[in-house]
Amino acid sequence: MSLHPQPWPEPAEEITRAVLAMYGGRRAPLPIAVRDELGELFADAEFAAAFADRGPEGWSPGRLALVTVFQAAENLTDRQAAEAVRDKISWKYALGLSLTDAGFDYTILTEFRTRLVEHGLEARVLDLLVARLVDKGLLKSRGRQRTDSTHIIAAVRQLNQIELIGETVRACVEALAVADPDWVTARLDAGWQRRYGTRVDSWRMPASKTKRAALGADYARDGVALLAAVWDASTPSWLAQLPAVGVLQRVLIQNVVTGVDRGGREVIRLREADTDGLPSGRHRIVSPYDIDARWGGKRDLTWCGYKLHVSESCDAEAPAGPADHVPDTPPNLITNVATTDASMPDVAMTEPIHHDLARRSLLPDEHYVDSGYPSADLLVSSLTDFGVRLVTPMLADTSPQARAGEGFHRGGFTIDWGARAVTCPTGQSSVSWSPANQRGTEVIVVKFAGEVCQACPVKAKCTTATQGGRQLTLRPRPVQQALDTARAEQATTGWQRRYARRAGVESTIAQATKVTDIRRARYRGLPKTRLDHNVKAAACQAPDLMESWLAGFQGCGDRVGHRVECLVFGGWDVAEFAVQPAVVVPVDVLDGGHLQVVESAPGALVADEFGLVEGVERLGHRIVVRVALGSRQRRRRRPRRAAGCSGLLGTGLPGRNDERVRPGQRLDSRGATSPSSTRREPDLCRATWTPASRRSCGRTRRGRTPRTPSPRWCARRSGRRPTAGSDVRR
Repeated sequence: MSLHPQPWPEPAEEITRAVLAMYGGRRAPLPIAVRDELGELFADAEFAAAFADRGPEGWSPGRLALVTVFQAAENLTDRQAAEAVRDKISWKYALGLSLTDAGFDYTILTEFRTRLVEHGLEARVLDLLVARLVDKGLLKSRGRQRTDSTHIIAAVRQLNQIELIGETVRACVEALAVADPDWVTARLDAGWQRRYGTRVDSWRMPASKTKRAALGADYARDGVALLAAVWDASTPSWLAQLPAVGVLQRVLIQNVVTGVDRGGREVIRLREADTDGLPSGRHRIVSPYDIDARWGGKRDLTWCGYKLHVSESCDAEAPAGPADHVPDTPPNLITNVATTDASMPDVAMTEPIHHDLARRSLLPDEHYVDSGYPSADLLVSSLTDFGVRLVTPMLADTSPQARAGEGFHRGGFTIDWGARAVTCPTGQSSVSWSPANQRGTEVIVVKFAGEVCQACPVKAKCTTATQGGRQLTLRPRPVQQALDTARAEQATTGWQRRYARRAGVESTIAQATKVTDIRRARYRGLPKTRLDHNVKAAACQAPDLMESWLAGFQGCGDRVGHRVECLVFGGWDVAEFAVQPAVVVPVDVLDGGHLQVVESAPGALVADEFGLVEGVERLGHRIVVRVALGSRQRRRRRPRRAAGCSGLLGTGLPGRNDERVRPGQRLDSRGATSPSSTRREPDLCRATWTPASRRSCGRTRRGRTPRTPSPRWCARRSGRRPTAGSDVRR
């Protein structure tokens, strides 16, 4: 399959007209928003390494990457994703396809994922998205980030030791039957078909422990006999190179013991954990169909599969004033994901995560992690190698004196690093300072004289040794000082208030679980699972990005305020108003509730009493009208916008409250509607109206869906009668 990189075509004219007609004044779907805001997100040239220069030309890999992101965002199968490319207008708009384009066969998605994995491009999708967000000012380096891990359940069944051996033998027989059915027919009798024709766990296991051990031994003998037949000189040598044969060999080595009885006969039995020992969880295979999955544990949770580490930005500050005042800051976006087997401890991933962030040029100044990620050495190496300060609770001193809360723990001793001596709380000096290496860790062992400690009147508060004196184990000077400083700092109220920022990553993981079901592996094997997590991380950015676009955030460099856009016709596609907090502009109403900027005198457009139109410019097929605002206005909360006048450029995405303005009403400085008795100009702004009582019903606690009031209740609050045909509650 060859690749000749080509730029993405612009959305077809008939597709664009259909999108404007269907989503004018309403919240547009994610594909439309992504195309309008991010444009050609995944260029074909970025995937050239996975394709050849010659051969038949395939489908655009950049657009296939975008399809996989939409597929993850909507939790679709490959068939459903291919159907969406064919019959969804929003997907055709995002991919730049014509209305008559037939799309592609669903099997192309499987081939595309395989190519990415084979060429090491698992993280390319997230890399490109993060780079685009950096260009737009939504992500930056040297800020704040937080990281946490979660469990991933593998897409395989959980098997006990007996089932694992039997299912591995069955998987090897199936692979050999596919590779060389004639050899299987000649070497294996009909009994193999009866034992391994169906899944091993499809029938009930014997209740007796003796019978279960005998069944496991039968499976093990069949496995040994099968390997002997495959390795026989008369067997084609290439059969021994099948992956299933290697997996069977490893499973038998890990779970079976071969010995000789008193009569000299070979005895094959299962390994016992107490007498024979079992491999460590890091190396033990748990399924013949996913040899990368491992058993892991986190606190009181155990699972079979993988572990996912999610890093995201957290530069947004908490509101300092009233609860309705939200600072205009970038959203918290995912910057990195790392996938390992479930047995990998979190502390082993701290440095690899920093390497990934450095590769993306997104290293933070402060990195908020829980106590599973740091070590005393990482406190120093992260700061010296990457310039990253770990904000994390260090494990407390585990000495008996520190645990009891009384006596002389290590913090009560004075260390003179220059003189290489330690002074105890009673004023006695150490007699020994010995650098050592304990289990691969550099330490310093300090000892006090035994005769001094045994005769000390406060010996009970210092040591329980019956012979010899007190002994301290220290780390090298920079590591020990960093550890002491961290332990002292984490006890302060200010540090605890700062560290509360880390808890937000838990909600990000929960959101990813609800949107993409990220805690269940969709594929088998670590490479494809890693690819799936990078794609899902890109898909999980959608809700935060949509909120950012709805709020009109334009980045830290050239932000001028929030945007209000109006869908228009007659050659005018969109009018963009840089508003702070909100404005009402002269517009006329067309059928269907769409708004049109008065084209007769664009330079004379007046934004009510807040400011005048600064200029009009053409951006491609769009007309952008920029409004200059008065300096007296101060934003107190997120603006509420008129229907059809807010959201994404070219899509008419509504604001959060979707507030509509009726004739004779204006938006005040807070963005709320207020009646105007001085002028009623139906030609200025005319749209359907939602009473203020409806807005008051949406004030609920965060995380809960507002209750929709009945029309009769709204009418009673607003003093109007319910309209004919309204759904009045009885």
